[in-house]
Amino acid sequence: MVEIGEETRVVIEHEPARFRRVTTHRHKMACAACKHGGVVIAQPDDPPASGPGMVGLSLAIEIALRHYADHLPFHRIAGIFERDGLRIDRATLSRVGGRVADALARLVGCMEAEPLASDDVLGIDGTGIKILASPRCERRTIYVIHGRGQVVFRALDRADAAHVLEGFEGFCGVTVADAATVHTGSFAAALRVIVALCNAHARRKFHEARGSDPTRAEHVLRFYRRVAFLERSWADLDPSARQREREAMLGPAFEALHVWAMAQRSEVPARSPIEAALAYLLSHWEGLTRFLHDGRIPWTNNGSERLLRHVAVGRKAWMFRGSFRGARRACVLWSLMLSCRMLGIDPRRYLHDTLDALARTPHKELSGLTPRAYAARLQAARFAA
Repeated sequence: MVEIGEETRVVIEHEPARFRRVTTHRHKMACAACKHGGVVIAQPDDPPASGPGMVGLSLAIEIALRHYADHLPFHRIAGIFERDGLRIDRATLSRVGGRVADALARLVGCMEAEPLASDDVLGIDGTGIKILASPRCERRTIYVIHGRGQVVFRALDRADAAHVLEGFEGFCGVTVADAATVHTGSFAAALRVIVALCNAHARRKFHEARGSDPTRAEHVLRFYRRVAFLERSWADLDPSARQREREAMLGPAFEALHVWAMAQRSEVPARSPIEAALAYLLSHWEGLTRFLHDGRIPWTNNGSERLLRHVAVGRKAWMFRGSFRGARRACVLWSLMLSCRMLGIDPRRYLHDTLDALARTPHKELSGLTPRAYAARLQAARFAA
């Protein structure tokens, strides 16, 4: 037989995780000739996010990723580690996650201050969570603020306008939100917050009215399907070009829709679903059409709702946060995880590099450690290579 070639077969197998025990020796030194010098102990090389006990930096990051990025409850994480040969209790896992969040809290505060001091376009929205308390669970609110690749979650003990819009006093940009009173009421007006309203909320009301008035509801739904198609085709345009296309193609269409809605409102039954949908459309017309005159503004606020989905999906796994302090810590890590996702960077690598650099970075230079700055450095390194 003469060999004329070969066939190969590749099979991927799983190997359990390996844990490495690192022992650090710190020598105690004393002067043999002098009784008054005291004992000198070498300074520990302790990263800022090292967990309690024997949990090191890399394991602390893994715990944070599994709980805050993958939505795994602590008891499931403990079970996974135990199968791999490491026994660690839930209380320790919780403390480790808290220490990681505490170490990164200043960085997320810097991430929040940057967009609120700008003239950018920011999306905001909120969802409810439960806080474990006695005799029954308390309900609190998680709000998200995002723009230009940065995502910041806030835990609010009260969901009134003063708490939701805290920090917006110096904001000079545009806020994309729904038409809730906390976004469009007197408090927001006093702060001179410019709000671009979400057209998906207006469309949703006509979708709910299909059962009682399918003809009128379907007319508006067809209109919004055309808007969605055009917006997808303009996704790659720069803001100025997108604004020109919107004003040329969607401007006349929205004017025609306004005339039609004004005529139909007097003909529909009072307090019907279609009447409520038309009333919502007409009463919020200025905010719903603000996106036509600024190419930076999205026509819906679905981006905020997709980000809040991370909290909503996880809520099915962990059910509630153990305390309001725990909710605030969760917001720190959710902010970093979602920012990494939007920027396309590895959160494990980012957390390791950032926690390693955080101890020697002064507060005034924290902006250089944000996910957006980290992504910019990675891109510059790729171009240089």
